[in-house]
This record gives sequence, C-alpha cells and structure tokens, in this order.
Amino acid sequence: MERSILVLMFGQFEQAVNRTFEAALESRLSNPDWRHRRGWDISALRGRKVAFETKLALVLDSRHPAFSEIMRTYAIRNHCAHGGMSQAIGSIGALLANLYSWRVLLTH
Repeated sequence: MERSILVLMFGQFEQAVNRTFEAALESRLSNPDWRHRRGWDISALRGRKVAFETKLALVLDSRHPAFSEIMRTYAIRNHCAHGGMSQAIGSIGALLANLYSWRVLLTH
C-alpha cells in the first residue's frame, strides 16, 4: 500500500515539474531575443519524450542539493511503479514534507 501511495504522490510532483517546464519552454520560445531562446529552441525539448531528469534540470539548478534527492526518490518511484519490492521507501510523512518543499523550489 505504501508503495502505491509513493507512486501517486510523486506523480503529482511530476505533474508540477511538467507544468513548470512547459511554462518555461513557452516563455523562452516566445521571446523574440535569441539570447533568451538559446538552448531551449531545439526539437529535443518538444513533444512528450523529454526525460524527467532533463525537465527537472531545466527548472531547478542541478547543483541544488534537492536535485539529487529528487532523482533518488524518482528512482525509487520507478522501482515501485514497475513492481519492485526490494528498495526501502521510508516514511510517507517525510516524503510528503519533501514533496512540498521541492514544489516550492520550482516556483523560484
């Protein structure tokens, strides 16, 4: 049960990352100044196949300590979502607190 809750809760965070990424992409692509579009105006960032790690790196500094925590949690989420039972998931309460704090980081 806890594993399914983790998958659902992290899925909500993934949606927040996706929305933040889409808003940033739209903002950058609509800017007439190439200096603002540079690095964003590529076909690899369009469509549904952009990796979660890429999206996250474009909306959160990959050097921020939370970035590696998020990616570790994402790996556990993937493990659980595909039937894995061997990795410890920790406290759901702690996960919830982390997700809220990570969500705030996306707005800066």
